[in-house]
Amino acid sequence: MKKFFIYTLLLIFGISLFADEPLLDNDQKFSVENGSYKVVFTYTNLLPLNYQKKNILFTVYKNGIKYDTQTIKDVLKNPKGLQRTASYYYWGTCKAIYEKGIILDTVEGYKIYNFEAKKFLSLTDKSNAVFWTQKDLIHHSLEKITTNGSIENYNYFDYDSNVGHIVAATYGRTERRASSPNYKKPVSISAPLLYWSINNAGLLTIARDSADFTKSNTHIYKIYIDEKFEIAYTIQNNQFVRYKYTNND
Repeated sequence: MKKFFIYTLLLIFGISLFADEPLLDNDQKFSVENGSYKVVFTYTNLLPLNYQKKNILFTVYKNGIKYDTQTIKDVLKNPKGLQRTASYYYWGTCKAIYEKGIILDTVEGYKIYNFEAKKFLSLTDKSNAVFWTQKDLIHHSLEKITTNGSIENYNYFDYDSNVGHIVAATYGRTERRASSPNYKKPVSISAPLLYWSINNAGLLTIARDSADFTKSNTHIYKIYIDEKFEIAYTIQNNQFVRYKYTNND
């Protein structure tokens, strides 16, 4: 009887000990929240090999009440693109939650689920955008992340009492030498002094003329700034663009 009592205590202690231990990604429910919304993922980033398209990938709660669900087929239009591992399929990961929705990096590319619409919107849909603030930009830089070798850097946003908001910029391309394909030589030019402004709709405009922010300028909508990983998700002139976001202070 004494041995039974000891074994029972050990069993209870063991369960309580491992209850707080993290499980494998595929076996735990991962959640992110922003205050009003909480998103609970059934599968953090791995799907079982016997998954069904109708399986729920994540559930959305608003103020503690179930608000919406999205299945695997709602998120992934072509599951054949899933990346097979030894025992699972990799589908992607949640990059961020912000006031308008969640940003996913999937095997099909970036996707943004919009809370209000209860569905995934186009990456260039302005409904995903939020307001820029001067704090976001003053003494910061934006370096465009590209795969085609182009260079578009806004090196330093500042304010001058004489000329207003100014930004130093660099443009150009990264070229490869035929004799050494792995060598990358940046070919860039410093742009003339540029000017920036945030309008009443929270849109960032960068212009060559401080008196004219309407003609042939660069317009950048802010979606989300991930300060931890120094990435800004934006819509630039109707294209989804990611910038390396750096605090220069």
